[in-house]
Amino acid sequence: MLTITARQMEMFSAYMRRSFEDGSVALLRCNHPGATAAMTDDQLREFVCVGIGRAARRGVRTVGGVRRWLNLMMHLGTEFDEDPRFDAVQAALANNALPVDMRLDEAEALATKWNRPSG
Repeated sequence: MLTITARQMEMFSAYMRRSFEDGSVALLRCNHPGATAAMTDDQLREFVCVGIGRAARRGVRTVGGVRRWLNLMMHLGTEFDEDPRFDAVQAALANNALPVDMRLDEAEALATKWNRPSG
């Protein structure tokens, strides 16, 4: 029987997280070339790490869900989930009567009403 030690699991988790971060950086550069052009890979990786944490606090923990969250951050700003301008988006994300994917669907639909904030 194969046994995986706690240390091996930690290493695997770190590898998987780094792989997710790398993939997310590449996708953000592809999907948002203008917004990411002036950012270094390290800055964009930090953006991804911030997004992972902010998404997790709202119950968004899947690969696809976090990537959708990152796109919302690119469109509305890093702290869109606390910015009073986006209260409708926040209400959609807080609607725990819906599954997370449906909350993200609604948030994305609402987000199309705003242009990316300056600064």
